[in-house]
Amino acid sequence: MLNSYIGYRGGVFFMNGDYHIVRQKARAQPPHTHDFIEIVYIHSGRGTHIIDGVQYPVKHGDILFINFKSNHRAFSEREMIYTNILIKPETIDGSLRGNENAFSILSIHDFAEFEHALNKDNCHISFSGEERNLVESLINLMEAENGKTAPGSNLIVHSALNILLPLIFR
Repeated sequence: MLNSYIGYRGGVFFMNGDYHIVRQKARAQPPHTHDFIEIVYIHSGRGTHIIDGVQYPVKHGDILFINFKSNHRAFSEREMIYTNILIKPETIDGSLRGNENAFSILSIHDFAEFEHALNKDNCHISFSGEERNLVESLINLMEAENGKTAPGSNLIVHSALNILLPLIFR
């Protein structure tokens, strides 16, 4: 979305806009929370994310799905490059407006089949081979279309996200 930005107030990040996508080099972060869903994809390097007190070692091909208000921070051990995809749930479906649990996505008809299969206590997913290539292609597409004013750019980002989420949930 054009003109989206991230703010920080009182230990909590907030976002203006429906989504924000950025590829960046990891740096040590203070513990923080936020009012949106965060999906972190590791492109290269290694590091550790601590989410609600649980340590997750991460490497190329890993995704972290971070829920609202989860206290978390990241550390890079080897030049970690990652993409942050920050999403307000109403971006996925308007019926989720004001909801404060990322797993409420599973209440949407299209995602209902994942409700019982998903381990909600494990937010760390590892991809390899063809599946990793597909995930990277979707993320690259989202990054390429992010912030464009061309007709259909928002639709492309939303469509790629709607393909990425089932890959994460299954």
